Amino acid sequence: MRFAILAAAESWYLEDLRRAAAERHEIVRFPFTRLASTVGFSAGGAIAGGGFTGAIRPVDVDAVLVRTMPPGSLEQVVLRMDILAQWEAAKVPVLNPARALETAVDKYLTTARLAAAGLPTPRTVACQSVEDGLAAFA
Repeated sequence: MRFAILAAAESWYLEDLRRAAAERHEIVRFPFTRLASTVGFSAGGAIAGGGFTGAIRPVDVDAVLVRTMPPGSLEQVVLRMDILAQWEAAKVPVLNPARALETAVDKYLTTARLAAAGLPTPRTVACQSVEDGLAAFA
């Protein structure tokens, strides 16, 4: 099998995945920061690196494994999530899917989902101004 791994180049987990795959599977590391996507150019919308060289299309891999989400602007992070959703729509298994990553990186969403599932969570207030924060604290 051929796996696209979204991971940092120097990560211990990437090396461990390569070790575990040995000669049975191919591991292709691809950094989130080099993802790009096309719409309307070809079926399946290639997901490519900088300059659209070394394109990896959904049909080129058996699965995508997401091991990191580097910092970025709101637009960069939303694009990354959209590209993962595009892979999922192409029926390529994505571990961890975009929705799971969204929950993992959004602390408020995580807290709200834990509470909705009936798990004990600390009382939480999320607001956007100092005044509202101080009022909630009081």
